[in-house]
Amino acid sequence: MKQREIKFRIWDAESDEMRYTDEISVYDNGLMFHFDTHNDDKEPVIMQYTGLKDKKGKEIYEGDILEGDNSVQYLTMFYDASFLGKVIGLFNGDKTIGNIYPLGHFQLTSISVIGTLYENPELTPDPLT
Repeated sequence: MKQREIKFRIWDAESDEMRYTDEISVYDNGLMFHFDTHNDDKEPVIMQYTGLKDKKGKEIYEGDILEGDNSVQYLTMFYDASFLGKVIGLFNGDKTIGNIYPLGHFQLTSISVIGTLYENPELTPDPLT
């Protein structure tokens, strides 16, 4: 059985940019990420790699906005030990906004990462409710 690669990215609200790092330390009370610079004024948002890639080979992380068949848009999230896609937009789609589907059931050859929750907030109409 192939194991999923454990990777993270961090939305650094202080610098308003997505950061990727391989320098991760695990402690009893959590994870520590190492950056060149960061102030603690704004809490960074940690997102985990799903282990999946879209049709172009782009890695899919929590917080990614995906677009599938019929131009249905999904927000990638982690909940109850599973990676999920929550329907956040419909363009000629037959899904219901707010419905949630396991990412493992997606046809990845028809899914594209079109943005992120933090870098492209205009693509996410009230995605966290």
